[in-house]
Amino acid sequence: MAKSKNLSQYFENIDVKFIKSAQFLSQCPQNNACEFALLGRSNVGKSSFLNLIFGEKALAKVSQTPGKTQLMNFFSLTSNLYFVDLPGYGYAKVSKSQLAGLSKIIKDYCKNRENLSGIIWLLDYRRENGTDADKQAAQFLSNLQIPIFVILTKSDKLTKTQKAQNLKKIKQIYQISDEIPIIATSTLEANSKWDFWEAFSEWVW
Repeated sequence: MAKSKNLSQYFENIDVKFIKSAQFLSQCPQNNACEFALLGRSNVGKSSFLNLIFGEKALAKVSQTPGKTQLMNFFSLTSNLYFVDLPGYGYAKVSKSQLAGLSKIIKDYCKNRENLSGIIWLLDYRRENGTDADKQAAQFLSNLQIPIFVILTKSDKLTKTQKAQNLKKIKQIYQISDEIPIIATSTLEANSKWDFWEAFSEWVW
């Protein structure tokens, strides 16, 4: 409990700021900050997750329409620590050229961005049987050799029994090993914010 309290005090004092949006690697911030990228299927709740963990209501724009985020959005916690909200993948209601463009942004960043220190991969806790888009993402991530942290979103939609069942299935489908941290979050559960920061700090430090 003492550790959580200390983390609470530390992250409460962080003045998170939106830095910029970028479409190409050449437009990314030019510094030596460690970056942790948020990756997830369209409408999985990346923007809501960002607002949750930073205690902000509108830091990241939340939309009911999937595919809203189509650029890389950079947020600074400190001069040495950035979070990057990547475009959502797997949104079917865009043209093939748009879909290919979004995929290219994600792949170029994940494969070639030297600042990238880890990927925070968001999955919908309710989709225990997986989706084709998430399965493709799992294959892509397995080939990257980059540390992964898994977030299961919308946990308030499930009962305790469903959570246990879905967690087991999700880990099997995506071959998530015991070495990979995985936690559940919900914008409606007050402890989710500190559950994340405690697990994140153990993962990073």
